[in-house]
Amino acid sequence: MYVSRLFSGLEEGIERGEWSPEGVPTVYKLIEGILQSQHELFLTFTIKNIQKKWKGKRNLTIKIKDKKTSIIILPFVDRLPNLFLKYASYINELNHLRMIWKIYKKNKPDIVYFDRSNVYCAAFFAYFLSVKVVWRVMGVPNSMKKILTHNNFFSLITRLAYKAPFSMALCTEDGSGGYYWMHQALSSKTQKIMMMNGVDFDGYKSIDIKKSIPQNSIKILFVSRLVDDKGCLEFMSAFIKALDLSQKNLFAIIVGDGNLGKQMKKMALDFGIENKVLFVGSVSHKISKGFQHYCDIYASLNQMCNITNANIEAMSSGICMMVPNSRPKEGIDVYLDKLMPKDSIYRYGSTNNIENITNAIIYLSNHTAERKERSEKIQLIAKQNIPTWKKRISNEIKMLESLVEH
Repeated sequence: MYVSRLFSGLEEGIERGEWSPEGVPTVYKLIEGILQSQHELFLTFTIKNIQKKWKGKRNLTIKIKDKKTSIIILPFVDRLPNLFLKYASYINELNHLRMIWKIYKKNKPDIVYFDRSNVYCAAFFAYFLSVKVVWRVMGVPNSMKKILTHNNFFSLITRLAYKAPFSMALCTEDGSGGYYWMHQALSSKTQKIMMMNGVDFDGYKSIDIKKSIPQNSIKILFVSRLVDDKGCLEFMSAFIKALDLSQKNLFAIIVGDGNLGKQMKKMALDFGIENKVLFVGSVSHKISKGFQHYCDIYASLNQMCNITNANIEAMSSGICMMVPNSRPKEGIDVYLDKLMPKDSIYRYGSTNNIENITNAIIYLSNHTAERKERSEKIQLIAKQNIPTWKKRISNEIKMLESLVEH
C-alpha cells in the first residue's frame, strides 16, 4: 500500500484518468516498477492543502487507463464551520488517517509505504499496528531540521512521529544531510537507508534555439526551480558582474520556472543584458539534457544540497560543473565530496559569495582545456557510480521484499 501526497507532476494526468507523470521520478518510477512486478499495489494520494481543482470534492477513486490499478484521492476537506477553520490542517490529518485506516483494513497489505508529508499517519501505523511501515524522505529540508530544536506544539508532536518504530526509513542521498538527520531524529530501532537517485543514460533532444546566440560565446547553464534557496538571484548578480569583468563573450541559459522568474528577468532588463540571457522555462527531460550537451558550464547554487536530479543528469551528460563547497558540520554535500573529487567538479565556496561565483564563471570560461578535462572526469565517475533508474528502482523493490521475508 503506497500513500503519498499528490504531486503536481502527477495531478493533471490522474484527473484525466491517465498515467502521464512529470517530475518526481523517485515517486512515479517506483510505482511503475511495482506495477510491472508480481506484487499488488494499492495507491492512495492525499491532498495536504486547499487546491482549487479538488476543492469540495469527496474521496475519489480514479481508474487509470492501461494500468492494473486504481488510485484513491483523499482531498483537503474545507467545508468546516468558521470556528474550526484554523484547525483545518489537523482535522484533515485525522480525516486522512481515518480513510487510510479503512483502506488498510479492506486490503490488508504486507507493507504500508508513506511519504514524508504523511508522517503522522505513518507514525500511527508504526506505533499501533503490526504491519511493516516504510517512511520515505526525499531529502531533508531546513524545516525538518528546525523541528529537532524548536519546542512548540507542532515540533513536539512531529518529533514524536519521527521516533515511531518504522520498519525502514528510506532517504534520498541528495546532499541535504539525510544520514546525519536520520540518526538524530529517528528511533534507534528503525532501519535507516540512504539511496542516491538514478539517471537514464539515454539520448537527448538537440536544441533548436530561435534566439540568436553567438557561436563563439561561452554558454553557462542554470537549471532550477526559480524559487528561494536555489541561488537564483545570486546567479544573476554573479553573471552580470562576470559580463562586466570578463573578456569572453558570455551567455546564460536559464531552465526552469518559479516565483523569482519575473525578478530575474527584471534584473536582466535593468542591467541591459537581456540579449545575453535566455529564459526557456520548464522543459522535458530530454530537452534539459540537450541543453547540458549544448552548454559549456553548468552552475549550481543550490543552498540546501547539490546531488539533485538535475545535477545528477548534468554529471551523466559530462558538462563542466561548478558547485558550492560542502558544509560538513551540517552534513551538506559530504557525499558529493566522496563521489566527485576536487579535480572533477569545480568548488567556488559559499552560495552567498557573489565575488567567488563571479570569479568561478570567469575562471572556467578562460580555461577551455581544464573545462574539457573536468567534463571527462565527471562523466566517467558518473557512469561508474550513479545507477540507472532501472537498477535504482530494482534495488528499492528488493529492499521492500526483504522486509516481508524477514
